[in-house]
Amino acid sequence: IITEKAVGNGWMGGLGLSSILNTATDAEKLAELNQCGGFRDRGSRAEATADFRALRDFENIEFYRAGEDYTFQSNPTTTTANYIRNIVEKYTAALETSITIEDITEANPAVVTTDVDHGLTNDDIIKIVDGADIDEDELQGMALATGFYRVRDVTSDTFSLVSLDTRENIDTRSLGVYDGDTAEMWILEGIQNEFYRLSGNVDDAADNPQTEANLELFYKDPKIALPNSRAITSSGTNEGSTRLYFNDPLDDTINDAVVDAECPVWRWMTGPEGMLWDGRGLAFAPTRASDQTPSANNGTWTRANPAGQQIGEVFVDGMPYRNWNGTWEPNNVNDTEHGIHLLGTHFPDDQELK
Repeated sequence: IITEKAVGNGWMGGLGLSSILNTATDAEKLAELNQCGGFRDRGSRAEATADFRALRDFENIEFYRAGEDYTFQSNPTTTTANYIRNIVEKYTAALETSITIEDITEANPAVVTTDVDHGLTNDDIIKIVDGADIDEDELQGMALATGFYRVRDVTSDTFSLVSLDTRENIDTRSLGVYDGDTAEMWILEGIQNEFYRLSGNVDDAADNPQTEANLELFYKDPKIALPNSRAITSSGTNEGSTRLYFNDPLDDTINDAVVDAECPVWRWMTGPEGMLWDGRGLAFAPTRASDQTPSANNGTWTRANPAGQQIGEVFVDGMPYRNWNGTWEPNNVNDTEHGIHLLGTHFPDDQELK
């Protein structure tokens, strides 16, 4: 499961924020996913298993685009056939202007030249679109798909193009000759992946996937944090904006702060721990710091808040909270955890999980 930070170190997350209950309405579940990220509760273990199998091959899940048709398969031919992926884009104020792409070579990997110094670093995420029509699927002259990529071999105004997920080279040798200066790119501060389960056909998809009746959002990345461990907001030193879907205009009325009262529970979302409680995941200590009693980091299990079974016993729908030993809380105790910083800049060097 991916929790990506585009600028700086990447994150490979193993935790989610969701505490959604079976008794919540669909609207409440969607609202919590949008605020906190994590997994929506599933109706059965079979459904949860299908979701995890799809996410295991998430790089093969089709991206959502307005105007497209998506066909539901009663007997899916692949693990990802009935799943759709959307990316929520995050920008700081300094990154809210597009850059013109002067040239793209016919090579493996493709080399992109921009009309100005771009300021990129290796592994940054960019979005490439047709300059005349953001809904175009390919660039003018070159059959290169519009969408999200990463960069390698960066100079001041060039870079090599690689896949967003696999980091494999993008080969454009047989895609035609790019019409110079017709495409634009944006440099993203970060992304939030959204994964949807398809329950029926979607014809001429709407702009926003959350408005489609036959798409159900079941997983969303936690919100990203800036290198100063703070959220993107509409003003001040952390000013920025977001796009909720591919052709969404930049929206600067944003406040990505996540306070503990809103999203109190961290849960596992990978491995066997993530399958517990019908796919909700094993819970971690929500608010307790290492100097509190009882400590969430004391290396032992507790049956208090909430009651539950220990590892080795049969789990039921109330599970113990757990945390790592140490003083660096992987929860939201200081209201700064907008995403898990497993490889990010939140931790000092001697505390990062390598």
